[in-house]
Amino acid sequence: MAFRFTLIVAAFCVLSAGLQAQTIRGAIGGFVTDPSGKAVPSARVDLTQVETGRTRATITTPQGSFLFALLAPGEYRVDIDRDGFRKHVEQVNLLVNQEVRLDVPLLVGARADEVSVSAPSAMTRTDSAAVTGVIDSRQIRGLPLDGRNFYELALLLPGVAPPARGSAGSARGDFAINVNGAREDGNSFLLDGVYNGDAKLNGFAVQPPVDAIREFEVATSSYDASFGRNGGGQVNVVLRSGSNAVHGSLYEFFRNTNMDARNFFAPEREKYNRNQFGGVIGAPIVRNRTFVFADYEGRRVREGIPSVTNVPTLAERRGDFSQSLIPAIDPTTGQPLTGGVLPSFFLNPVGVAVANLFPAPNRNVAGANYVSAPTQRDRNDHFDVRVDHLLSTKSELTARYSFGDRDLFTPFSGPTYALVPGYGVNIPRRGQNAMLSSRRRSSMRREWRSTAYRSGRSNRIRARTSTRPSGCQRSRGIRATPV
Repeated sequence: MAFRFTLIVAAFCVLSAGLQAQTIRGAIGGFVTDPSGKAVPSARVDLTQVETGRTRATITTPQGSFLFALLAPGEYRVDIDRDGFRKHVEQVNLLVNQEVRLDVPLLVGARADEVSVSAPSAMTRTDSAAVTGVIDSRQIRGLPLDGRNFYELALLLPGVAPPARGSAGSARGDFAINVNGAREDGNSFLLDGVYNGDAKLNGFAVQPPVDAIREFEVATSSYDASFGRNGGGQVNVVLRSGSNAVHGSLYEFFRNTNMDARNFFAPEREKYNRNQFGGVIGAPIVRNRTFVFADYEGRRVREGIPSVTNVPTLAERRGDFSQSLIPAIDPTTGQPLTGGVLPSFFLNPVGVAVANLFPAPNRNVAGANYVSAPTQRDRNDHFDVRVDHLLSTKSELTARYSFGDRDLFTPFSGPTYALVPGYGVNIPRRGQNAMLSSRRRSSMRREWRSTAYRSGRSNRIRARTSTRPSGCQRSRGIRATPV
């Protein structure tokens, strides 16, 4: 265990690769003009993150432009102040990987006067042909979700379709999608901008609860090379973080067999008990500087899985096929036996013993004389812990650890395997994802991020470290000194 911990620490501190990391950071920029449309230089622009109270400031260039890069998703307030003009205040809701452009015409007047704008600002991405969609926190927590799997909301976006019935991902109780016709294992899953993939089925490794998600973005086509690992959809999830206010919730959702109707094909009402419970909490450790967020969710499911198949009748086990749809064949002649009854010397004791292993028929339907509903058991536990710390006015540090453990027992191994009870399979699964990110705003605007992730039951540790310029470094029609 000590050796494994050393490997993880070494992965965080030593590995350094020239890989481009996917970004969750956005930008707010624009131009400040007077009523005649001329640029207003040297105007002071203050940016405040509403939830944490963190502030940043800059002044407009001689061309009247300004730009704030490396911004986390959230609510922001922009204050623009200049002698001879009224103060301009605007609220901006910045989504994941979004760039917002503000064209602000200042009004002539006293600085004590104020102009407030609360209308949503338009998003611009003029340098990219990427087709993306964002599911925000209001949709995630407001729309009904069967099983509380927020990934299913990706199906609301154009080009996203559910998987084929019986596919590898869906048959194992996992979430799977096809994006623009690509295979379900061609998608890439990210958590806070770092890889969150399951190496076996190429789905997600850890799944945070609904109440822990701020929003997520799905890039379906024409995305840039930073999302080059897979050719399908790119699902980028952002967790919530702590704020200056203490916020949290506790919940439990349950469903019981007594509330369900009987399946039409089942002889009795199959079992279905589902309990999903957990809670989230976010709080400041040091106001305006250090914040913590944590969550936990557990799921316990007991579900009867109905199956209709055909088993040997009691007469067929004795060698009597006179009432069967398929006649008994004489192996020596290849012709049907007279009367459809096998002679006693054709009845091998081993074959008779194997036939008796099948359960007895429980319905009188030719070709489908046996129905069952054995119980599928699913236990799933997950938690996340995230800490955000402001090192200085230009440096931030974020650390997060996510852990998920699941034990699924499915009574039927698959459509090509036994369809009678007693031949189920246990599918254990464990995923871990850790992220350490340092962001420093300078003329280089660089972000350093190191991750370690692990999925499945193996002892294989995967680590990745990346250093890259901010995605906002590219030209977007706004020429300004980055802040």
